[in-house]
Amino acid sequence: MSKSYQNFLDILDSKEPQTKNKYIEYFDYYLQFLKVKDPNSWMIKRFYSPQEIAKIEDKIIGYIDYLKNQRKNQSTIKGRVYAIFKFYTANRINLDRKHIAQYIPSRDKPREDEPYTTSDIQKMLGAITNPRDRFMLYLLSSTGMRVGALSTLTYGDIEPMKPEGYQGDHIYKIVVYRGHRSEYYTFTSFECAKELDTYVNYRKRNEEVITKESPLLRNQLNSNITSINKKNRPKFVISFGNVVDRIANRAGVRTRTHDKQTKHKNMLDHAFRKFAITQMINAGVEYDTREFLTGHKTTRGLDNSYSRVSVAKRLEEYMKAVEFLTISPENRLRKKLAESEMTINMKLAEKDSQVRQLMKQMEIMNKRTKVLETLVRNPTKLREMVRK
Repeated sequence: MSKSYQNFLDILDSKEPQTKNKYIEYFDYYLQFLKVKDPNSWMIKRFYSPQEIAKIEDKIIGYIDYLKNQRKNQSTIKGRVYAIFKFYTANRINLDRKHIAQYIPSRDKPREDEPYTTSDIQKMLGAITNPRDRFMLYLLSSTGMRVGALSTLTYGDIEPMKPEGYQGDHIYKIVVYRGHRSEYYTFTSFECAKELDTYVNYRKRNEEVITKESPLLRNQLNSNITSINKKNRPKFVISFGNVVDRIANRAGVRTRTHDKQTKHKNMLDHAFRKFAITQMINAGVEYDTREFLTGHKTTRGLDNSYSRVSVAKRLEEYMKAVEFLTISPENRLRKKLAESEMTINMKLAEKDSQVRQLMKQMEIMNKRTKVLETLVRNPTKLREMVRK
């Protein structure tokens, strides 16, 4: 392997998996522009003259012009150029970044995008025929998780939990970006937990042996294959962005156009995140917990160093939003019935307590009545008690 490319990969090892994969993808686009087919065979010199460095900078500027002609937006161009900077930094080659940055277009006008609605997500679920993608949409909707995090999840990242007062029904606690600086945990809704169980059982029926290291969302299974072989071995999916795009277009929530830069009212995958956060706000979930459960650990005002809020407290806050985050009308009705039953049981328990207290009071009154009756029948004893 080329030492220069390996240096690039080495400095990316400290990044979160989704960030590392994005840098590699972005740099690969640049290699395609240069018509370099194999980065492992691409050697660079250890030392460059000022003239040779200027040529490198000119190539990068030419790539920026190419991206602008392709109508790529400012954030996309900036991200791809930063990946190139990472490569040369890893190989101790100093480029004039300020000079190159002048060719990057100015910042785009902020998008006035909207979250998906419950109806939008219902339409997307109606356009799905496989258990993996159903679970994926419920997961994005109930957690507000970034789509880039899906490919990093393993079966060992989930833990079943049974909130009090829900008839023993379980949800899941999920650790996101485990082992990295961005690590946090979040919770699923009841319906999402049910879809997760359905998906896992589907995989087991297809003879997959699931371990803690198995991908939580794997490559698609070929259900026509009856035995485990290379075609059906679980693999991590690099990105689920295209999967979401395909579902959204099939459901009519978005319309595919020839121009990939066409603006839509909903950002393809981030609209799930906005949906979850909006629903948590509507449910009155406290700010600190809302930001924590959606991975905003560096948000201004969120005290990461000293906040020691318990998992139980986070879960209690999340449960406020479960009804708002529930997508299926049947599941929402089922939850309301469960909550009504819980309320009835609580009131019955309260009445039982009141009855027990009343019975104790009556028992005390009966004892006192018997004492008085005894004294009335024995006047001598009554007079003695009065004298005392």
